Amino acid sequence: RTCATRRAVLHAGAAWDARTSWDAGPDGVQAAYAAGALLAGRTGGAEWIEHADVALVCASSDRGASADRVARRRRLAACFAPPRPPPRKRPRRGDEVARVRRAVAAARAARRPARIAGAADGSPARYAWASPRALAGLGVAARRVPAEVGRVDASGDGRRTRVVPFGAVADAAERGGGDAPYLAQHRLLVQIPELRAYVADVLDLAPRRRVASVWVGPAGTVSGAHHDPADNLFVQFAGAKKWDLWAPSDDAPARPADESVALEPGSALFVPRGWWHEVTALGPAVSLSLWFDDDLPDGAELARFTADRSR
Repeated sequence: RTCATRRAVLHAGAAWDARTSWDAGPDGVQAAYAAGALLAGRTGGAEWIEHADVALVCASSDRGASADRVARRRRLAACFAPPRPPPRKRPRRGDEVARVRRAVAAARAARRPARIAGAADGSPARYAWASPRALAGLGVAARRVPAEVGRVDASGDGRRTRVVPFGAVADAAERGGGDAPYLAQHRLLVQIPELRAYVADVLDLAPRRRVASVWVGPAGTVSGAHHDPADNLFVQFAGAKKWDLWAPSDDAPARPADESVALEPGSALFVPRGWWHEVTALGPAVSLSLWFDDDLPDGAELARFTADRSR
C-alpha cells in the first residue's frame, strides 16, 4: 500500500506540473525527486525507471535552461534506451527550405493566418510519425507522458491529467472514443531529446527562441475557441485537423469563423498571436506546435496561456 500511495502521489505531482507547465513545481522539490529516482536506479529499486520518467516529465516542463536543470535532464534521460534514429536521407533542397521560410516570414509580417503546403514534406517525421502508433513504434511506447483522460461532461470539463505510457496514448488515439487519453502540448522533444532528429529541419522554420510542443490524440478531439499571446507555427504530421479562425477581438467570437482551414499531413499553419481559433481533429493525429518564444509573456499570463484547453 505504501508503494502504491507513493506512486500515486508522484504521478499526481508530475501531472499537476505538466498541466500548469513551465516548471510549476518548486525547483528544489524537482531536484530532490530527480536525485531520488537516480539513486533508486543505482540501487536496483523496483520502480526506478517509472520514477525516473516521471521526474523527467516534471523537468521537461521547464522553459529555463540553467546548467543545473539541463544537467538534471541529461542524467535522467541517460536512464533510458534511446529511440530508433531516423534513416539517413538526402537533405531537403535549399530552394524548398527557402520557400517555406519565406512563406512563414511573409505570414508573420502580414499578421494573418497562412496555410503553408508541404512545409514538412522533407522531414523524417513526415513518414516516421505518420500515425500515433508509428511514433510509439520508434521505441518510446513505454515512456510515461502526461495525458488528458476521462470523458467530457456537459460543461466541457471532466478530463484530468494523468501520467500514462505513450503506447497507451497511441493505441487509444487510433481506436478512438470520447475517453481516449490525449497528449496535449507536451514538450516531448525535451523529455526525449533524440526525437528532435526527426524534426530538426521543421524546428529551424521558427526563430531560435521557440517552445516546441507535441500533440497526439484521437479523432474528435476539440480545442475550444481561444487565442494565444504568441505567434504559432503548427505542423501536421499525421491525420488532419480543421481550424476555425477569427480576427483578434476582446471577447470570444459568437459568429461564424472568418476563416476555416483543413490542415493535411505535411502542411503547416501560421497563426498570429491574438487570433481566436478552435481546432478539431478529423482523425488520429500527430502534430507539432512551435510558439515563437520572443512573443511569450512571463508570470500569470504565461500560466493562463499554458493551461489545458482541450475538450
